[in-house]
Amino acid sequence: MSKGAYGEQALELLGQFFENAGINATKIETEPAYSIVLGGDHGLMPAMAGLLMDRHQFVTYVAAPSTCPADRRGAVAEFVARANWGLPMGNFELDMDDGSVRFKSSVDYENVGLTQELVRNTFAPAAFTMDRYLEGLLAVMYGSKQPADVIEAIESDSPGDVG
Repeated sequence: MSKGAYGEQALELLGQFFENAGINATKIETEPAYSIVLGGDHGLMPAMAGLLMDRHQFVTYVAAPSTCPADRRGAVAEFVARANWGLPMGNFELDMDDGSVRFKSSVDYENVGLTQELVRNTFAPAAFTMDRYLEGLLAVMYGSKQPADVIEAIESDSPGDVG
């Protein structure tokens, strides 16, 4: 199978995954990727799921619904570092220039092929993790809470102390 056919097959499978899961995903015309808006317990989260075709990698990004104000980026960077510590899969990212915060999860499917299971096992943790941390992230982003306190509350499952 040619490299191009291998990638096209993976892109078709990705579209089928969203259709089968009942997730409203829009194909991005200029990239081998889909755009999604996820509704979580703590708000709407824009997401992108796409392929790095030449590398045979599938990547999912789930973003916070707003960007971090410049004066809060240091505190959000601390939040991101503390949240990332010990995460078994994926990581938070903060763009220090524009304040975007997102959670990334990815998998390399070279020599094994992309499957519905790999897509689910990559996409779902990104969505669940961003939703789990989102309320606390927003509380730090807008200055009402300290990063260490918020992470401690989230990871000890004390939701009343998060936001």
